[in-house]
Amino acid sequence: MTMPLRLTIPLILLLFICALATWSLHINGKMAEENVEKESKERLTRILTRLQGSVEQALRRNNLEWAQEEIVGLGNDPNIELGILVDENGKVLASTKIIQIGFMLQDIFPLVTRKESFVPGTLIKKAKSSLAANVLRGLDGKSLFGIVPIQLGSTEGFIRPTRLGMLFAKLNIVDLKATARETVRHQVIQFSLVLGLLTVGLGLFLHYHLTQRIQQLVLAAKAFGRGDFQTHINVGGDDEITILAKSMMEMAEKRMGVEEKLGLSEERFRTIFEEAPLGVALIDSLTGQIYEVNPKFAAISGRTREEMTSIDWMSITHPDDVQIDLDNMADLNAKKIDGFNMDKRYIKPDGSPVWINMTIAPVTVIDKDKPRHLCMIKDITDRKQAEEELEKYRNHLEELVEERTQKLKNSQKQLIHSEKLSSLGKLTGAIAHEFNNPLQGLRNIIEILSNSAPSEKEVKLAELGKSECDRMARMIVSLRDFHKPSSGKSSPININRCLEEVLALQIKSLKERGIQINQQFSDKLPLVEAVEDQIKQVLLNIFQNAADSISGGGQITLTTEAQDSRIIIKIQDTGSGISEDNKKNLFEPFFTTKGTEYGTGLGLSISYGINQNHGGDIEVESELDRGTTFTVILPIRG
Repeated sequence: MTMPLRLTIPLILLLFICALATWSLHINGKMAEENVEKESKERLTRILTRLQGSVEQALRRNNLEWAQEEIVGLGNDPNIELGILVDENGKVLASTKIIQIGFMLQDIFPLVTRKESFVPGTLIKKAKSSLAANVLRGLDGKSLFGIVPIQLGSTEGFIRPTRLGMLFAKLNIVDLKATARETVRHQVIQFSLVLGLLTVGLGLFLHYHLTQRIQQLVLAAKAFGRGDFQTHINVGGDDEITILAKSMMEMAEKRMGVEEKLGLSEERFRTIFEEAPLGVALIDSLTGQIYEVNPKFAAISGRTREEMTSIDWMSITHPDDVQIDLDNMADLNAKKIDGFNMDKRYIKPDGSPVWINMTIAPVTVIDKDKPRHLCMIKDITDRKQAEEELEKYRNHLEELVEERTQKLKNSQKQLIHSEKLSSLGKLTGAIAHEFNNPLQGLRNIIEILSNSAPSEKEVKLAELGKSECDRMARMIVSLRDFHKPSSGKSSPININRCLEEVLALQIKSLKERGIQINQQFSDKLPLVEAVEDQIKQVLLNIFQNAADSISGGGQITLTTEAQDSRIIIKIQDTGSGISEDNKKNLFEPFFTTKGTEYGTGLGLSISYGINQNHGGDIEVESELDRGTTFTVILPIRG
């Protein structure tokens, strides 16, 4: 198997990088060790030279402790293993290891006498001859040994210093060399990674700018070989590959131009056939076999295109329309007519008929023994149904006129009744206004009498009179509120107070009819954003209906509570209840079970509309002979 060029070149480069990294690691590691050794010699020379001055100064002052401190200071360097000061006889005067003080140098280094093979001995010889610091590498290559001469003082009778000692130090360079090698290793690795990334980049460059482009040319050539001349070659660039790609595209375009001209006629027919708004089918004029249909024809027939090509037109035509269609086809095949148009019915697979308007036209074919025709259909079911409906309206026009006339008469009666109620409301408002002034005068008189009452009993009677006047005043205000036209403006209202005001208008009538009121109001009911007079009208209409449903005494329970963001108002009675049939029409305008002399049928309809406008709802639960519960739901924020 031949490896692609885009992989071969990067692989060779990677192998070269590995070899280069190995060679570089060896050479640079060796050079780094040599540099470390050179730098360590220079550093050890500087250390010994510096100590030479400070130790000689201490000895001139006969301060051996100071000299010992300087020697011990060498131990602060982690790589210096040993530092020793010896006199002219080889006795240890000071050392980084205090235990060695007083010993002879030969005891510490037994081979010191073998100067030709022992580094300290060689250094001592060089130091005495040069009076300067000397450093040599140990035979094992792991340490550096340095010696510098130290002037210990003068012999008696001499002015110039004659006693000469030695300052000896041993520096371990194993760790330093290891660190240098590790540094070189990291550098080589980093360099190798950089080269590796460059190699990957080169591989990608070759892949996208050379190999991939050539591969696109190969794929395009294969596509052209299969007859697919619409393949687009996008290689980019402006080189020889681009020129080759353009040449191939020009060749493909010329070939497509030839094929496009040959297939243009068929394509136009196919487009018209598939996208026509009418159903179109190609049918055998002799056998009725359906050869091909467009999507619209299949949809009108209620079948798939595959199903249509396996049947004939007679099998889907309504039996009552088959003979007429056959007669027309006989005239067409006999050349008596050039085509025909008729309305007929197809039968869908589910048995339902579909009315169509069908136009038949012959098609020119090479084989005259196999004539074919083009069938175009349009769904006219809706038009036929409209014609049938129109005919029904024509047949029942008199009945419809009579029904409409009766509805108009009922509407007129209800409008007259509504006008009566409106007039009654205005009269009630006027009476309330006229009653209010004398009532206030009467209350003032009772107030004056109570202030001058001689006995406690008369004071109580006066207070009772004032209380009754206040109650009548509240009733008058309620009457005025119900008469006053709605402003339509929402404001925060107290539902419990609205119920109490509605109840105040009905309390006397309820007592006379033996109806008890049970109030279960919530103490923590929030205010509702609503139109106050409209909500009162809703509550009054439902409350009156509850009272009218009770005969011979009963009970009405008023309940209020807050649930989430809604107020729930329940008006429950123990009346006659509502049948299921009547519940369906309960909120329809002008529907009433009380008779036209007692009700208009507008109360609940208007109440439902008001509540809907406030974003609320009205629910009804009822059982015959057991009572009814109306639930009014209002949002807290309107």
